[in-house]
Amino acid sequence: MLMKYLLLIPFGVFSTQFEIPEDNLFVSPSLGDVRLYHSRTGFHVHHEGTKYIVESRHVDPILRKCTNNQLRKVLEHYYIAVTKQNNKFYVMPRLSLSRL
Repeated sequence: MLMKYLLLIPFGVFSTQFEIPEDNLFVSPSLGDVRLYHSRTGFHVHHEGTKYIVESRHVDPILRKCTNNQLRKVLEHYYIAVTKQNNKFYVMPRLSLSRL
């Protein structure tokens, strides 16, 4: 007799989304509350209750293809600056002199 089992896994258990910690993030005070996330699909900005996908062409080449683990290593020596120009978000690494 063949038995079939149904495995129920809550949605999001295997999520690979990683929130960039606030102490590794620079955002102009004029933008207000901004959260930056990284996942397999790239960077996402949460700003004023709306999620924006950051186009890869607006992400520095160093960060474009990073995995979450590689990004954690980058954050040991860099912080990430988020800017907004012409309604587009840009993500750039900046060397953190205090971490050298």
